[in-house]
Amino acid sequence: MTSRRGPLEAVPWPETLDAYAVSDDDETLRLHGYDVEADVAAHYRFSDALYLAIKADLPNDPRSRAFEIALTFALPLSVAEAPIHAAALARICGARPSGVASVASLALGEQTSETVRELLPVLRGEAEPPVDVTPRAAASVARLRALLTGVLDVPLLDRQPSRELAILAVLWACDLRTEWELVHAMTLARLPSAVAESGPRRPLDFASYPTTTPPIDYTEG
Repeated sequence: MTSRRGPLEAVPWPETLDAYAVSDDDETLRLHGYDVEADVAAHYRFSDALYLAIKADLPNDPRSRAFEIALTFALPLSVAEAPIHAAALARICGARPSGVASVASLALGEQTSETVRELLPVLRGEAEPPVDVTPRAAASVARLRALLTGVLDVPLLDRQPSRELAILAVLWACDLRTEWELVHAMTLARLPSAVAESGPRRPLDFASYPTTTPPIDYTEG
């Protein structure tokens, strides 16, 4: 038997796992120090609790309202989008609720990560925003801007951004400034769409699933 020790054996390992956010040591459930039951639940919105989980502090009134609006705008994602399609298909294939939730969370997280990484330079002011002048996008951004009037200033909304960029710009104005924060906020916001689309489908009802797929164009790399 060798007496040689590798880097894992040479480091002292702790016997407990540090808790950074949730505490119940004093019989009071706390999130980042805030009493969840007596304080947060009694005086704040659920969206404020999500903000607290992400930012480790509660938002002020303008950020609270703007964050709630942004999450609501981000929520609807159709079954034509891959994460929601995957959740619906998982349900049809007989997955349990935990399985559907896992599929939806993973797919939403991956999709959102790609979008956030692409648009972070724009949010930081390092690149020009992609413009979307389609009537649907323009109307959606106009509604978002109207709801935020007198609440929070988001200058990027005046530059004809895409709907996705507009929502991320509001989150950015709410002080969510990292990929970690933005991806989690958007993923949490969109999970209800996966629930809404997968819930009504019957497990093993394969007759309800299309037998054809859209045509795919292949190009040489």
